Amino acid sequence: MTLRNVNICGIVVHLAPERTQIALDALAALPGVEIVGHAEEGRVALTAIDTETTLALDQLTAMHRLPGVVAASLAYHAFEPATPAAST
Repeated sequence: MTLRNVNICGIVVHLAPERTQIALDALAALPGVEIVGHAEEGRVALTAIDTETTLALDQLTAMHRLPGVVAASLAYHAFEPATPAAST
């Protein structure tokens, strides 16, 4: 089994107020993306990680094309060392 480092991106997204729910649903549907916080003013904090089929950076690019997204900015980036899955 080959272990790969985990590519983690922290992203801040600004949403159009009238399209907030549409944008949140679209963001949550992106592979490897997890919404970790949402403010009423239309700001969203999320993480994106590489998956088997897409890179986190590609998800950041895709966010710019989603309905209701005004802007998406990379706020944090790291490569975390891979660790084997714990056996149960």
